[in-house]
Amino acid sequence: MVEIAVIPVYFVLPIVPAGVPGNPDFSWTAVNYAPIAVGGVLLGVAIWWYASARKWFTGPRRTVDQPEPEPAEPS
Repeated sequence: MVEIAVIPVYFVLPIVPAGVPGNPDFSWTAVNYAPIAVGGVLLGVAIWWYASARKWFTGPRRTVDQPEPEPAEPS
């Protein structure tokens, strides 16, 4: 589980020092655009959720009936 949590973060980090904003050798040609793309998609989904989906999406529907609880035996 640790690997699954670490690897996505690792792959969106800049590959070379020139891709890190604030570095004296910074160049937009060296920037890894994956974090920008992921952030843009997450922002778009959040805006869509607050503008529309939260009003009509109620979650998954139950398609299987729950069993009736058995009555407790008297003590």
